[in-house]
Amino acid sequence: MIIAVVEWVLVAVVAWCAVAVVVGLLVGRAVRMRDRQVPRTGPTSDPPPVAPHAASAPERDRESRGR
Repeated sequence: MIIAVVEWVLVAVVAWCAVAVVVGLLVGRAVRMRDRQVPRTGPTSDPPPVAPHAASAPERDRESRGR
């Protein structure tokens, strides 16, 4: 009878550990998914928009000098 009790206690401990591992993996996966969506560092607000003509201005200057 004592062996049966020890066996049940052992089964309960193994089951508890298995459940703890599964829960730990699920929590870890949820944290990693959250970290992918929310960056830890970076600007706190959106950067100001870049004027569309600013990127092409040097090209226009080169063209006007050549003429």
